[in-house]
Amino acid sequence: MVLNKRATAVLAAGVLAFSSAAILAAESVNFVSWGGSTQDFQKEAWAAPFSKASGITVVQDGPTDYGKLKAMVESGNVQWDVVDVEADFALRAASEGLLEPLDFNTIKRDEIDKRFVTDHGAGSFFFSFVLGFNESKVGAKPPSDWSAMFDTKTYPGKRALYKWPSPGVLELALLADGVA
Repeated sequence: MVLNKRATAVLAAGVLAFSSAAILAAESVNFVSWGGSTQDFQKEAWAAPFSKASGITVVQDGPTDYGKLKAMVESGNVQWDVVDVEADFALRAASEGLLEPLDFNTIKRDEIDKRFVTDHGAGSFFFSFVLGFNESKVGAKPPSDWSAMFDTKTYPGKRALYKWPSPGVLELALLADGVA
């Protein structure tokens, strides 16, 4: 059942994500996320309690695919009702008209940290990048900030970074360069 002409993005506020009037009037809602342990947790923490409280079945799909989302919206054949996306994509997709605005008549926006909510989404989980290293390789002078990541003379060896530049990877390079 397609509830919206465009997908509803939710980076999102758990059960709040499923609280739009259209979704609450439906028998089922299609939720897409990243799969794996992330989606397993979302099923347990959000979907199952929502289904139990509302009687609405949450149909799981995944993984999230930005190209597929755009194609569905552009073709008018949207299969997903709630989409777990990253913040940078949510902002871009909202500006391109790919996402429905959230219904703040049913979602209590003031109960969500204002830094993590927009008209089209709300943060569902947060993470950080940490600087890890092998103590036996760095000797008596372990890395203490992000500049060590790029200091191959003092700290030779392999490095590893998250495969996507946003969010976080580009910022750590700026921090290493002294940009606050």
